[in-house]
Parts: sequence; C-alpha cells; structure tokens
Amino acid sequence: MKFITTIAIASTFVAAATAQRIAIYNPTVGSQWTVGKLEFLGWTGNCAGMGNDSRTVGVELVEGPADFVRFVADLGTIDCSGAVTKADITVDSTVKGGEYSIRVKTSPEDSYSNAFTINNAGSPAAPSSAPPAPTTGVDKKPDSAASSLAISSLLALTGAAAAALQFAL
Repeated sequence: MKFITTIAIASTFVAAATAQRIAIYNPTVGSQWTVGKLEFLGWTGNCAGMGNDSRTVGVELVEGPADFVRFVADLGTIDCSGAVTKADITVDSTVKGGEYSIRVKTSPEDSYSNAFTINNAGSPAAPSSAPPAPTTGVDKKPDSAASSLAISSLLALTGAAAAALQFAL
C-alpha cells in the first residue's frame, strides 16, 4: 500500500513540475492575422513558477515544420505570472505573408501556438509546398503545451485514484 501512496504523491509532483508552460488558445488553427494590425495572444494557465522572470517572458514569431522551427521576429514580452491571460501583439510589416506559430519563452520548456496565417499585402506569401531553407537558427520544437498539461492532469488523476483506492481497501 505504501508503494501506491508513493506513486500517487510522485505523480502529483510530476504534474505540478510540468505545468509551468502555458497553453496558447489564440491564435487558433485557421486564424488570419494582418501585419501592422493589433491582434491578441490568449493563453490558459500561468508561469508563476518562473519567479520574477514570469513578468517579462519573450514572445517570438517562428516558422517551419513541427519538429524544427526557425526564429522569424521578436514580438515583445508578456506577463504570464498571474490572472492576466491575454496580450495585444502587432506583427511588424517586414514579416512576409505565410504560415507561422508563436513561441513563448516559458521555462523549463517553451510554449507554442497552433499554426496560423499572417497576411501582408505588400509582400506575397512564400510558397507553402517547399520546405524552409536550412538555417543556423533552427530549434527543435517540443510537443504542444496542451498535450503536456493533459498528460500531467492524467498523472495527477491517476495518483488521486490510487490514493482513494488505498483508503477504500
């Protein structure tokens, strides 16, 4: 029985440790942003576990396939330390039209948005059929924050169920 209790406690700690990323809900798949226009970044959760660093977390525009992304532009910072879960973002007019994602530099792992489209009437979109050219600024993109939070939640529920089962027996 002590083994089950130990597993329950450990899974709760794992869930808390991996929940430092935020889950970005806006932009959504199919969203279309326009350069120079005020858009909003929305998320659930917070990154208060980062301490004072959670007040100025970097936001970047990235492109590329899901397993490798390339930095495109700096979009500023957000405060993800508390209850505020929305920030206004403006994409610079130098960004070409195309498909992008947003990376929020949370710690220990970055948080990513879904892919969305940026429209720039002054710069036609790059063809989406060709893979991006290799660059030196390529980063491996981790799994989505939403799936990480879901796994953490399942671990916590498993631990709670195991603890309840122990008390029932």
